[in-house]
Amino acid sequence: MKMEKINVELAKKSDDRILNKILRQNEMKGKISIAFQRNPSYFSALKIEGKQNQVIVGRNEKDEIIGFGTRSIKPIYINGRVKNVGYLSNLRIVKGYKEKGYLSEGYNYLKKLHQDKKVDIYYSTILEGNRVAIKILTSKKSYLPNYHDIGRYCTIAINLFTKQKKYNNKLKIIKGSTQNLMEIVNFINKNGSKKQFYPFYTLSDFTSKNSNLIGFDIKDFYVALKDEKIVGVIGKWDQRQFRQIIITGYKGAMLVIKSFYNLIARFMGVSPLPKPNTQLRFLYVSFIAIEKDYLEIFKELLYTLYNDSVGKGYSHILIGLHSNDSLLKVVDEFNHIKFNSRLYIVCWQDGEKFFNELDNRIPYIELSTL
Repeated sequence: MKMEKINVELAKKSDDRILNKILRQNEMKGKISIAFQRNPSYFSALKIEGKQNQVIVGRNEKDEIIGFGTRSIKPIYINGRVKNVGYLSNLRIVKGYKEKGYLSEGYNYLKKLHQDKKVDIYYSTILEGNRVAIKILTSKKSYLPNYHDIGRYCTIAINLFTKQKKYNNKLKIIKGSTQNLMEIVNFINKNGSKKQFYPFYTLSDFTSKNSNLIGFDIKDFYVALKDEKIVGVIGKWDQRQFRQIIITGYKGAMLVIKSFYNLIARFMGVSPLPKPNTQLRFLYVSFIAIEKDYLEIFKELLYTLYNDSVGKGYSHILIGLHSNDSLLKVVDEFNHIKFNSRLYIVCWQDGEKFFNELDNRIPYIELSTL
């Protein structure tokens, strides 16, 4: 059968609505299947993913979009220094065009964009349950860049109880303000440089009206002080006005677990697992920077944020950490659901040397910008 001719190009602003529709209809399947939406505008929500963003679309002979993916560029810390790195995300192909060889045309176009030499390498995540995507993208086919697996990335959805958690704080916890913002930014960058792929921030990222950090308020920083010196920072970020997560269904053992869990949830004061096709009511825990990764500092900050979020209409708070990050020990103390992905460094041959020079710092990928 003759393959349909596909035209690959950068998306237009007029494609906004259809991109969001395709994103919603192509959920990420697993024991808990989820779909993402970017209402009211895909392009507006895309700002948080990078300083520069390009959406690659494939159009059929009827000029209909049959698939797309995004290339974003952002400054992050690599081996302790700020470097522009790419992020590949939102790869979607509509039903009827999957497994027909059209993926090669999209990656050939991506390789042409890569010739601008703005980045050496990219990173990307794929849910572990999405075995088809993992098999295809790591197949080393000639049109694909190399996908180097650098471990498990954990997305943790902490259930918010109806009651606050008791914890004996030993540190002074304050909120962010215009008075301490510069100190916060300096602290985040200093500690972020000790991780691999931690975002680099400037003061204007938190103060400019054109900031990529849409909707984040500096008052939502939680700052831990010891002897009036900052020793830890986290932030809470509600993005539901422009990015949504939809729980589309459950399968296998999760069907049984869901029924049992929801039965006892009302007695435990825990948020029940959402019904299929309902939106998750969540907050991101973002900008995690802890002096020397001391668990007690992170614990006090997380407990404070948790208690502040109880009774505010949220069911979960979301945290993303690499499986090698010691801070996961604190998160495991909370009642939670975990979604595991694989973290990949993606590069063509011209980026292999750069990839091989990466040191052994623990990766930190900012979940709220994925």
